[in-house]
Amino acid sequence: MSRLVHLAIVPTESEAEIVCALLRTEGIECDHQPTNFSVGSMDGMPGGGPREVVVAEQALTRAQELLAASGATESLLRTALGEPAAALLVAKDNGVLP
Repeated sequence: MSRLVHLAIVPTESEAEIVCALLRTEGIECDHQPTNFSVGSMDGMPGGGPREVVVAEQALTRAQELLAASGATESLLRTALGEPAAALLVAKDNGVLP
């Protein structure tokens, strides 16, 4: 895999695996890693918490399109951030808010 770039933050490792499975079915290599928050919350020990999904830089645009087409983006935001914050971010991404 070439240079890895951020695609999404998801609340759990299971959800990161689901996102990666979707991407892999389309031929996009994917990986996930603990976020700084999740590592810090467990005092450096392995454990749960938010995961960052990463893809190869050249696959980023296609991966974003797949997540958007699947409806996963809005659902992941709602799960990770809670309904009000997610609604604001989705509205901003859709051009409804400046």
